[in-house]
Amino acid sequence: MKFGDRSRRPERVRVALNSFRAALRSTLVGSKLSIRRGKKNVRRTIVGERRLDGVGLHTGRSASLQMRSGSPGSGIIFRVLWGEEVYEIPARLDAVVGQRNATSLGRGDVRIDTVEHLLASVSMMGLDDLIIDLQGGEPPAADGSAAPLLKALEAGETRVEVGPRPEIQLREEVMFKDGDVEVYAAPSPNFSVEYTVDFDTRAIGRQTISFFNLDLETFREEIAPARTFGFMRDFEALRAAGLAGGASLDNVVVIDGDRILNASGVRWPDEFVRHKVLDLIGDLALLGAPLRAHLRVVRGGHAAHHAWMRALRARPSAWGWA
Repeated sequence: MKFGDRSRRPERVRVALNSFRAALRSTLVGSKLSIRRGKKNVRRTIVGERRLDGVGLHTGRSASLQMRSGSPGSGIIFRVLWGEEVYEIPARLDAVVGQRNATSLGRGDVRIDTVEHLLASVSMMGLDDLIIDLQGGEPPAADGSAAPLLKALEAGETRVEVGPRPEIQLREEVMFKDGDVEVYAAPSPNFSVEYTVDFDTRAIGRQTISFFNLDLETFREEIAPARTFGFMRDFEALRAAGLAGGASLDNVVVIDGDRILNASGVRWPDEFVRHKVLDLIGDLALLGAPLRAHLRVVRGGHAAHHAWMRALRARPSAWGWA
């Protein structure tokens, strides 16, 4: 990154730029820099169909999804067979009905769980209009990451659709804070994330990662393979609540005290914070349009992500269409 001829700048400008560079280097430790997220303002969808089968992470039941193109402007729509009726559930913030250990969407008595990994993949591929037929109550867990879902989506071609593709441009700072949980966003010409987790175990500890101008390639290589993680001490309570029915060492990184129980260990030492970024991207997809902003999240989770999105929506002056 060049900032021009230093010799012609006043001293105060050089000092300011040096401070900016130092702050930028600090912010982007461990990050991957990339040029852009994809072609702007062009609607896209898939050609043909995509299918993935497996077991649901929380339901423990057989799960399958089949994806095909939707009509221009329709957005991402889940279709669920309930009894003899087919229910359509839009991938929108208003459809959120649960946020404990996953993002759940619903309509009436119909509920689908753990949509965030799929929506993150859809979002980063720049897909706007899809119909997703879902059986089993949630997408297949696969290996606990988004990589198999992204691979299924990338298995075929995509096409450009007719119609505008507006993006959300943040104009003012927006923050949600609850105790030591914080989601802060500032205006930015692109989508960037800084995320921090802090757990009282040596298996995780405090981890921070940043991605500047996040694009599909970076998502594919650095974020999508990061797996769901959980604590052994919580499994009994989760099972009693009807959750984690399909969880195993094959699809969850399990921590017991200060130990990781998976024989294969972790894919990165900071796989845990990378997975949090994955969840954030999937949750932000519920805004219904790409977001241009720099987000800083500390000790976040689905509830905090959703709360920040509601705070954004409650402040029309803080954003506009780009």
